[in-house]
Amino acid sequence: MSASPDDRPSETEQLRQRLQRLEARFHAHTYDAERLRAATALLTAGMVIALLSRLLPWASDESWVPSGDDTTLSAVLLWVGLAALAGGVVRYLLRPSRFLLGAVVALACVPPALLLVEWAVAAAAAAESDYVSDVADPQTGRYFLLMVLGCAVVGGTAAWLLREERSS
Repeated sequence: MSASPDDRPSETEQLRQRLQRLEARFHAHTYDAERLRAATALLTAGMVIALLSRLLPWASDESWVPSGDDTTLSAVLLWVGLAALAGGVVRYLLRPSRFLLGAVVALACVPPALLLVEWAVAAAAAAESDYVSDVADPQTGRYFLLMVLGCAVVGGTAAWLLREERSS
């Protein structure tokens, strides 16, 4: 049995409903665009902070060449961890996916952990020598805190985006 013309909403009512759906879609797209801009800014700022934390000790020595101490395995692994994190962030920004967000969250934990290991190894080596003051240098602590801050911003932003993806 077909619906009678009286059971259908009027053309004006149909247009009003369509307009409401369009407005809802517009507001959803606007929110997504703002969220993406904020996430891009936070991910970029976090990566810049993390990379600068590793470059500042070289800049403060007025030489842009790494010292012989920076060729240890932990230092190389730290650079590899930072490169992997930066690669994950760039890849996510170019083509977003949940897997990449999870990878960025996990990779954000690697550089601070490696830096902490590197710092502990240097402290143990310095304790056996006369260079204890080098490890206790407040500059080293600042660089570590900058690394933790940058990676926390990147990891926290990725976790927030992952939570948003799962809830929608």
